[in-house]
Amino acid sequence: MKTIYSLPGIIAFAGKCIYRYCALISVGIILVSACSDQPEVSVQKVEPESYVPGGDLGLAEDVRVVVTNAIASSFQPGQEIKYAYDGDLSTKYHSNWKNTDANYFPITLEFQFKEAEAIDYLVYTPRPDAGNGSFKQVEIQVSTKERPEFEKYCDYDFKGSGSPTRVNLGKTAHAPLAIRLIVKSGVGNLASCVEIEFFKKGGIDFDPSTIFADLACSTLKPGITEKEIEAIPNAFFKNIASHLFTETYPLEYRVQDYAPYPDPDRLAATYKISPYSLRDNPTGMSVGMNEELVVMVGKLPNHPVSLLVQDLETGFGGSSYPLVEGINAFKTKNKGLIYIMYYTPDDSEQPPVKIHIASGKVNGVFRLGKNKKQDWSKMLNQATDKHFDVVGNYAHFTFPVAELKQYCTDGERLIQVYDSIVRLEQNFMGIDIPNHLYMHVSYVPTDYMYATSYRTAYQQSTLKEICDPVKVHSTAVWGPAHEMGHVHQTRPGFKWHGMTEVTNNVQSLLVQTVFGNPSRIQGKQGGFDTYNSVYELAFSRIIVAGIGHNELTKSTGVGDEENTSGNEVVFMKTVPFWQLQLYEESVRGKKEFYPTLYGLIRTSPNPTDDGKAQLAFTKWASVAAQEDLTDFFRAWGFYVPMSKDIFDYGVKKVTVSQTDIDQTLREIKALNLPKPKTAFQYITDRTVELFKTGGSVVKGQMSISGRTVRMLNWQNTVAYEVYDNDRLVYVSAEPEFTLDGAGYNKMKVYGIAADGTKVEATN
Repeated sequence: MKTIYSLPGIIAFAGKCIYRYCALISVGIILVSACSDQPEVSVQKVEPESYVPGGDLGLAEDVRVVVTNAIASSFQPGQEIKYAYDGDLSTKYHSNWKNTDANYFPITLEFQFKEAEAIDYLVYTPRPDAGNGSFKQVEIQVSTKERPEFEKYCDYDFKGSGSPTRVNLGKTAHAPLAIRLIVKSGVGNLASCVEIEFFKKGGIDFDPSTIFADLACSTLKPGITEKEIEAIPNAFFKNIASHLFTETYPLEYRVQDYAPYPDPDRLAATYKISPYSLRDNPTGMSVGMNEELVVMVGKLPNHPVSLLVQDLETGFGGSSYPLVEGINAFKTKNKGLIYIMYYTPDDSEQPPVKIHIASGKVNGVFRLGKNKKQDWSKMLNQATDKHFDVVGNYAHFTFPVAELKQYCTDGERLIQVYDSIVRLEQNFMGIDIPNHLYMHVSYVPTDYMYATSYRTAYQQSTLKEICDPVKVHSTAVWGPAHEMGHVHQTRPGFKWHGMTEVTNNVQSLLVQTVFGNPSRIQGKQGGFDTYNSVYELAFSRIIVAGIGHNELTKSTGVGDEENTSGNEVVFMKTVPFWQLQLYEESVRGKKEFYPTLYGLIRTSPNPTDDGKAQLAFTKWASVAAQEDLTDFFRAWGFYVPMSKDIFDYGVKKVTVSQTDIDQTLREIKALNLPKPKTAFQYITDRTVELFKTGGSVVKGQMSISGRTVRMLNWQNTVAYEVYDNDRLVYVSAEPEFTLDGAGYNKMKVYGIAADGTKVEATN
């Protein structure tokens, strides 16, 4: 009589799609590790392609048990419990939004069945962002025909994970009437789920542990002979064993140890930034749609581990499948590249997980440090998917093979450049994140480039620039550095409303100039060619105008009083933040200024509104500089009272009250910090050296032709101020400039030294 070994499985719905998931658990079988005295076999070495997955797996499908009714002790209207078992991943159950007190727990969810044979396990699919309601502590109770009273079967801690999770009941529930989930805690003191499904295990008429030395089926037991392999009744495993025996099995990509990464949402909350990647473990494998994928898994930790198939042709995301120890087999709902999702919700040490992907195709992964420039073309030519993963120490991108072949001759250099961008931005903030910053192609024509949670995306048409390492280091660096800067924006302390496209520009300016390129704000911008630079434009529109720094806003319709478009606004607003970097690091040599400032923002309580965030920033900057910077921020309008609708991906009123201004100024004064020795509200990339050396202004000549002013042979001037009737009307950091406006009556021009002293010019 043959022994039938239990094979857990899973079927999950996505719309009309069904997948089958199975796993072998060997009960009462002792697995023997491979040892060094395994018999040597003399074989002809062949290329990995000699292995072709095939043969009948001999798998009996797991059976999905249908829920006939359900009851929830709490629900939000429109998100009732029926949406937890409707087979639709676009809907979800959610507890009542108003009940967010921890004392409101437990929340009870009861799922009822009619004439069910048995249930062995359930699969919980949470909202993928691990957001409010994701389960934490849950008690599972079962009612059966034999024992109608609910009996506790097990406890499970989902840890608020965003990954689908399979929970074995511990023992089979025969003839179940109902299963009750008592949710004792959840993220945000709420409870939610996309789907909860229940399954009866299938089985397999073969025990892999008789041949293989580990759960992952990655090596043969010592002493296994060719005759024993020939006798294997299961064609699929016989094929694998034969190739392992002859050492022709392609282990490099099919069998790997996958290390855990911190949950990016947890790190994002710690650093007050956007979450990093959820694709840190690319497998180098690809799979087709509706293809049976067979995955063998070794010892698992006490955290969910799942497999994800992503097809970027349909967008970021894909289909996710929880993994269990032993054999997992399921039909994929979409084609694409395969990733392992292994993220830990805490700082506990977790071991790598050995995973063996026995079907699908090898696509490859280019890894910095492992692969070299000379490997690049060969790896792209051998790729089996439309897309290809390239992984560095800090960056990871998934771009189309065709564009990588066309625009990049050196993948090693390209990922090195992207690694440099990420690391420069992290150093600027004083952080070190173990996860990767993920970049991927987008096929949406209107996307161009954007950043959002877990990724930055780049429209296909941009790849001719950003796949060329020479261009990324020079003319094309701004876009990726800008989008990565979005990921790193520390909120709300350095990203109050009005700053979304502003404060990340400090990061991209840093990368741009460190790479040896001209500063973008040192040049002209848009339709404002009469101004020498963005600096000069900002001096005119903010300092000279005497408006609040955040009052300058992109028009949302006709009649923009500032007469500026979106790009000009954000670059003008960027100027004072970049000047802080020029002054503190380049002039004062305080390389720790911005890292200290970011640290203060991260560790301080969040300001309660946007106006308070703007004011708090001036105090944090003064503390980081150990100087009273109020004169600088006053010049740039940070202390100008305002209450105005500001456009920033939507319109919101931002208020900076006089009361809050006075309170901030008192707090800074109480620090007893010295004032800066320079008037650095006029510093530019070009005048940094003048601020270092100082010196008195040496007067030269001035000539005026129409509205064009030329300052000839002046020395040690960091700027020129133009007054009319004793009113400041223009500021330039260049010796030749064109005044905006006309009809000046009593114009005076002064050369300004780094310390703020002025020398009047004469004709």
